Amino acid sequence: LDYKMLARFFSGLTQSGSWCCFDEFNRIDLEVLSVVAQQLQILKRAKDAHLSRCVFEGHEIRVNPTCGFFITMNPGYAGRVELPDNLKSLFRPVAMTIPDFGLIIEVILFAEGFLSAGCLSSKLVQLYLLASRQLSQQHHYDFGLRAIKAVLQVAGEMRRNKASYSHIDDTTLLLQAVFDASLPKFIAEDVPLFMGIIEDLFPNYRKVEEDTTVLKVGNGKYSTRSFCISYFVSVLVLRLLLYSKQDEYRPPPDNFNKSSSPMQPTPLTLTLESSHHETLV
Repeated sequence: LDYKMLARFFSGLTQSGSWCCFDEFNRIDLEVLSVVAQQLQILKRAKDAHLSRCVFEGHEIRVNPTCGFFITMNPGYAGRVELPDNLKSLFRPVAMTIPDFGLIIEVILFAEGFLSAGCLSSKLVQLYLLASRQLSQQHHYDFGLRAIKAVLQVAGEMRRNKASYSHIDDTTLLLQAVFDASLPKFIAEDVPLFMGIIEDLFPNYRKVEEDTTVLKVGNGKYSTRSFCISYFVSVLVLRLLLYSKQDEYRPPPDNFNKSSSPMQPTPLTLTLESSHHETLV
């Protein structure tokens, strides 16, 4: 967003008397926010003076006193900036509380068909809380509610896939979704730490051996176990994009040598068999 587009927003809201809430307002560039502060000051002075019209960005506009501007912001997140003081002074802060993650997770799990949602929700909250504290700090790590919700969506899709997962209990199924959504994003040093947290919270967990013969290359089927490392990385990225709905992944290390692979990668059309029947190139 630039200041011209925001000026059109403010002009329309002021003339119509509408309310608008700008979500995550502090993701806008600092240079733009400085201009926005001046624009809002003009409109605020006009409202405070009970003017029926004012000059805004070179045009005379009608001022409807019922207009209102609201913003939300997430301070401390990557890609966010601090609001300038002259802009911050125009808004009245409202105290917010941290949502009850356990209750939210429990409701979603029940809606997805998990009978032991009460016990699993508390353990899942502890899992991500301990992971955020014990794992290294990486820009692409996310242990918040968005990441947890992505895991729950994956678990729900697996639970509804009765042909493949009908014999698996709730705990095993949820942890399989956690692995599919989280492990591809972790660096190598953090994987043992994460698995240690899993073993502490779920001591009776046994990993499910999945059928990996779902990748089609040309007209034949091959197991990912027989592929060279370059193809395995591609499969990992495909799983991450299809199942966890994320767009970040951890690339191979800098010392990765493709020439050491017994097979040289060639352009192939990869079709991953899933409930979505998507084809990726």
